[in-house]
Amino acid sequence: MNNQVTRRAVLAAIPATGAALTLPAPIFAGPEASAELDPILSLPFVRDTTRAERQAGLPPRIFWSVEPSGDYMADCDTGSHFAHLAMSHMLEHNYSAIFNWAVFDMLRAGQERSGIEVGFLAEFAKHSMIGKCLFCEFKAGAV
Repeated sequence: MNNQVTRRAVLAAIPATGAALTLPAPIFAGPEASAELDPILSLPFVRDTTRAERQAGLPPRIFWSVEPSGDYMADCDTGSHFAHLAMSHMLEHNYSAIFNWAVFDMLRAGQERSGIEVGFLAEFAKHSMIGKCLFCEFKAGAV
């Protein structure tokens, strides 16, 4: 009779009451993930990396994956649109980290800056200034 202790035998003896045993696998495990499973993938600048990309050292998910058109003004409009989508997503899901991750991936990629990045960051800056003005007015009792 085989008296080896296996991982399966140990896990079978543990009651399955812990959250760690009931949580699903990470969604960003590869290209199989979809926007239905993870709404962040509905953002046009977010994508999961392929197995080959992960083996080459890229992270499982890229939060800034864009292709500039070469038309600077059109790309600025695209970046502004992406910012609006990101802000809507952040508000809907109460999750502001998307902005940080997008900026970190802009820096990580080391690509030449395009109108998409300029439009994206300018739109966030504009909304930050509006928010700050409203906050100051509220604090002063004007609102």
